[in-house]
Amino acid sequence: MIEFIQKGGPVMVPLLVCSFLAVAFIAERSLFWWQQKRRFSSKNLDQFLEHLRHGRLKEMLKQGEESPDSVVKVLTASLGHGERVLHDALGLEVDRAVEMTQRGLRAIDTVITLSPLLGIFGTVTGIIQSFDLLGQTSIADPQAVSVGIAQALITTAAGLAIAMPSIIAYNFFLSQTERFAFRLEKYAYEFEILYAQYQQKKHGEP
Repeated sequence: MIEFIQKGGPVMVPLLVCSFLAVAFIAERSLFWWQQKRRFSSKNLDQFLEHLRHGRLKEMLKQGEESPDSVVKVLTASLGHGERVLHDALGLEVDRAVEMTQRGLRAIDTVITLSPLLGIFGTVTGIIQSFDLLGQTSIADPQAVSVGIAQALITTAAGLAIAMPSIIAYNFFLSQTERFAFRLEKYAYEFEILYAQYQQKKHGEP
């Protein structure tokens, strides 16, 4: 492996940095979504809304404080801003939660874009090195020329090898974010409607 990196030339250093960053952010996001899936419970969420539907606000708030589910936490946190600004509070808490799911995606996207470019840069420098050696001697040394060609091929392969799995991971995380945002907005709308109905019953409005 070390010999392979050495043959790739100096461009392999930033490519290695890109690979480490990709692995780190992909591992962090994978753990994040695994925890989200583990904590989410449709039964728990339905029970939370059922408390509100029947006017059991204390039970609902207690469950919201104890629940590890992100959706329940967002709905509960929105009430902390006050009843009169519930709509805006829900929007704020939803945006915060969605922003948390997007953490690290820009870094992965940067790796996806930068890695192939670094690979191409290594290809160009490798070819330049080969032609430079050809121009310096009247009789070409195949072994010397092959060093530049090897550098060109290795950096291109390394850049693509980093970018391809990163693209798969990025698209997966992006789809998870979109699904989470859709689910969160759906329950936020339902929660707002149920809370408005609760307020009407509380104040005896028809």
